[in-house]
Amino acid sequence: MKKSIVLLIGIALILLGTLTRGNWIIGLKLLCAMFLIILILYWKIVPYRQQLFPKYQKAFDITERILIRLQNVLSFIPKIQLGQHLQLDMSLIVGIIFMLMILVIL
Repeated sequence: MKKSIVLLIGIALILLGTLTRGNWIIGLKLLCAMFLIILILYWKIVPYRQQLFPKYQKAFDITERILIRLQNVLSFIPKIQLGQHLQLDMSLIVGIIFMLMILVIL
């Protein structure tokens, strides 16, 4: 499973490199923008995941597996306790901030 994901990411990077005529900064910005859109959509759909149609459920499950791995990598970031049973997971917010920094700085 991990090798196939790495292979798909590699192919996507090569295609982006050829589509942007070798300008990797544009390709990196496109990847960051797509990742931000996916992250925000995931964040909005999570509370309603049980109501998704089966064809969208499969795509959501794939996205969720990828983002859970990202959350595991960023697990050293503490969660903020907002209420008795309410926590804010800062790892996704840190991911969004990191992607926005890449988009702004480049």
